Amino acid sequence: MTREKLINLSKHLTSDRDDYLSAFHKNMNLYVSQPDFTIREISERSGLSFSTINTVLYGNNRDYKLSTIVGLSKAMNVSIDELVGCSTLNEEERYLIQEYRSSSRQDQLLIHWFIHMQKQLRTCDVPTRQQTVLIMQMCQDETGGLRITDQYLPCQLSDSESIQHSNIFMGIQLPCCDYMPDYSPYDYIMLANDRLPKINEDCIILSAGKCYIVKRIPSDKSDTLTCIDKQGKIYYYPAPEDIMGYIVCTQINEEFYQR
Repeated sequence: MTREKLINLSKHLTSDRDDYLSAFHKNMNLYVSQPDFTIREISERSGLSFSTINTVLYGNNRDYKLSTIVGLSKAMNVSIDELVGCSTLNEEERYLIQEYRSSSRQDQLLIHWFIHMQKQLRTCDVPTRQQTVLIMQMCQDETGGLRITDQYLPCQLSDSESIQHSNIFMGIQLPCCDYMPDYSPYDYIMLANDRLPKINEDCIILSAGKCYIVKRIPSDKSDTLTCIDKQGKIYYYPAPEDIMGYIVCTQINEEFYQR
């Protein structure tokens, strides 16, 4: 079985904190029910014997050796938590692991870099009342649309902003004046994503590879987020992952005014 298919199957694994043995057996059956994933292949991948795997699949054991679970997890290319379904990871942690695993190598390197930079910013020698965040430099394509880049610079929040807006995780800097007077290229737009945007709150969304600053508006569509942009175009988002974050505040780009 290919790595890509194993990754796709991992997104369908069951978890049950109260009955993880049942979840474990369901997960094992998910794999062996695939016509292109034989017990022979599982044995070769895991280093376990046919009899051991058959015991797991068809026996009535209520307990298993750690070496057996480790071997099977390696064969399925998942964590022990995912395969057993014991829910030691919460839903968000599992989601992040699965999305990272299915990302391209280039995206994984970017994630590594971003985490490394955030760690450096957290441990840098700045007053404890201040918070340092990364500001993403946006760009415009040939049609004038906004796109994200891999260019960042650090910025310290003011004392008051750091205290009042501890959920800010990053900022962006616009390359254009299209969103003035609300947002200018001379300011940093600070984002948080600890919750969904509230009604009438501005947020930044991704659509077809482009970014838009929109406002969430009231809607009778309970299963979607309804947003409107500056030109009056309506967007419907059933997936919260399309939202980079809601706009918390703006901060003046001090370096620009010091030039």
